[in-house]
Order: sequence, then structure tokens, then C-alpha cells
Amino acid sequence: MNYGELKQYLVNTGDNEFVDLIDRANTVLEKYEVEDYILNMENILTNPNFTDQDTKDSIRATIEGLINHILNLHTLVLNENVLFSDKIEITNGLYEMSFYEDKDIILNICDKDTPSTERLSEILSLVTPFQTEYLMSLIQEIDDSIFDMIKRDFIVEQEDESIDIDSIKNKVTMYAKFKESIGNIYIYSDIYFQNPNSINMPFDLYLSAYLNEQNVDSLDIEIIAKVLLGLSILSDNNSLILDTIRKSLSRVTTDMSRSVQIDKTISILLGKIGTS
Repeated sequence: MNYGELKQYLVNTGDNEFVDLIDRANTVLEKYEVEDYILNMENILTNPNFTDQDTKDSIRATIEGLINHILNLHTLVLNENVLFSDKIEITNGLYEMSFYEDKDIILNICDKDTPSTERLSEILSLVTPFQTEYLMSLIQEIDDSIFDMIKRDFIVEQEDESIDIDSIKNKVTMYAKFKESIGNIYIYSDIYFQNPNSINMPFDLYLSAYLNEQNVDSLDIEIIAKVLLGLSILSDNNSLILDTIRKSLSRVTTDMSRSVQIDKTISILLGKIGTS
């Protein structure tokens, strides 16, 4: 199935507002190179137990879940009552800010001595149809690390620096070795490994997205340890992997016992791949 076939189904429902909403969301997902979701739509459209409304609800839930995931990757948590259409525009704005013509304006906003919610809202007001005040009312939480990411991307572009291909290759090699050591099971950090543009980002940014998206208190110690190790391997840190993780363990858990167990498990995993 392709998007054209999905859109034809949507058009046949006669709900033009819904068609426009999904069409806009698909445009944004394509910018982020998220296209595989279409393959899952066939199961939704052919489910014999679904009414037309069930089908529409499932399509929307699937696509809204992807939009939420992208927002989480940017460490952005919106209020529960935010309209889906607003989520789409904000997600699009996060992408479009990289192409904003006057990057000095955005860099200056990043460095303002104002709350992070206000700063991000001010930036998004430049690339969305919304005013700063309205955007502030939608945001529940934002991690300051997003501003470091924005500044780094802009500064690299302004200074015309090239991507460190060798560094990324080394990280890919180490990550592949790490994955082999754990039996190539799927873990959260794989979402970055599968997209080369997401490799070599700040560890704090990866961690913030992970903590926003996962309830780590309910996760197994070994799973947490594997994810933290995977994120650290892929990150831009130049320190020892274990040191990088240890500095952030207090963000993962305040339970000293769990913290010690995570640390111990990571040490064992590092031993299997022969690094520290």
C-alpha cells in the first residue's frame, strides 16, 4: 500500500476535514522520512471487525502516535488537550526552523534569560501560524537541551563545517558490535542507529527523549542498561562511556539500589564489547 491508496480511502469517506488533517500529517512525516507506517495501514483498512469510524480512529491514532514520537525526540511534551492539528503544525515547525532565513534571530532567542517554554514558543512562532502566547499554553514540558541542539546545528551550518564521517562510522561499528553482544534484540536506541542523521547528537538530548517517552521506573534493569549504553555509544560524547552515563543516572532513577544495579549491568555489558 502507498499513501495514494490510503488517501483514496479517506476521500471516499466523504470527511474532507479528516482528509485534510491526515494529508497534512503525512506531508510532515515525509519531511522526517517516516514512511513505513503506510505498510501497517492495510491491516487497519482490511480489518473485518472495524466499522468506518473504527478505521478512521485507528488511522488517526497510528499517525498521531508517530507525531507524538517526533515531539518526544525533541524533548517536547504537550498538554493532553492539544488538538491533533496543532501538534502537526508544531512538529512541522520543529523541522522548518532549520531552514529559517535569519538564523541569528533564533540563536539570540536560544540565549535569552527567559523560561525555556517561552523561548521555544517564540522560536516556533516564527515557523508556525501561532503566536508565542498560544504556543506557551500548549507546552507542558521542554528540556533545555533542545536549545543546545538548535545552536549546534546552526553554528555548524554557519561555519560550513563538514560532517565527521569517520566518527559516525566508528560509532556505527561499535554499535553493531554492541548489538551483536546482546543478541541483536531491538532496543529503544535503535531508532537513532537506523537514521544516520540522528547519530552523534548530545547524550543529554537522547536521554531526555527516552525519559519523556518511556516510564523507566517500570522497566527491567537490564533493558534500561542496554538502552543507556546504546545511546551513549551513538552520542557525541568524547568521555568514557561509563562516565557519561554515571553523570546522568540521577535523572534515570532516584532509587540508589536501582542505580547501582544499572551501573553494574552496564559495566558487564561494556566488558562484553571490550571497551569502557
